Amino acid sequence: MTKACLTSRLLNHYFFASYIVVLILSYGYVRTIPYGDLRTPLFLIAVYLSYGFIYLLPAMILTKSLHYLSYRKTGNTFSLHRFSPALEYGVAVASTSAVDILLFADRTIYRLFGFHINGFILNLVTTPGGMESMGTGNSAIITFCFIAVALIGIQAALLWVLHRFLCGRLRQTALMPRRSYRYALILVLLLGFSERIAYGISNIQGYSTLAIFRLL
Repeated sequence: MTKACLTSRLLNHYFFASYIVVLILSYGYVRTIPYGDLRTPLFLIAVYLSYGFIYLLPAMILTKSLHYLSYRKTGNTFSLHRFSPALEYGVAVASTSAVDILLFADRTIYRLFGFHINGFILNLVTTPGGMESMGTGNSAIITFCFIAVALIGIQAALLWVLHRFLCGRLRQTALMPRRSYRYALILVLLLGFSERIAYGISNIQGYSTLAIFRLL
């Protein structure tokens, strides 16, 4: 197996693990929602799984684009640019960590104020004394910084564990064939397509429950 293929497979596993982290962080949006009928939980499952992928999609596109730009194919072989694997891994950790931190911040704001990150919140953050006016002291900011560092550490640890324990096995065979990820991608796309159809039909029928609970 070429080094390009090995790195690509390792990144696939890494983003799958990061997707699980995103789902864990997103769970706070839906755990308190009352389920009145079968339609609501089915809709929320589709939103939950598809939006978790959407949140992670920019990080995946950025890292995968860098990966393909880092390898130059000559005939049937790949020529590796110097330092590109470390750069790819660094971008992967940085971008997925940014997603985790934004999700955690948004979930915290939603729990406290009942709305997501918006212009009002951005204005508070960028205005001197804005956070203090909402009763947020230095201790809360320090706590958030510690949590942000912890989330970065989790993402870095995920990559290290995968690289440490799976690289040898990936050289022999794929732990999860690339087709499995393709099937998973198709499933997520179908879920996203289905929840949007369900949302549109509910609006036509005047079924407001899905509109109220579409929180992700």
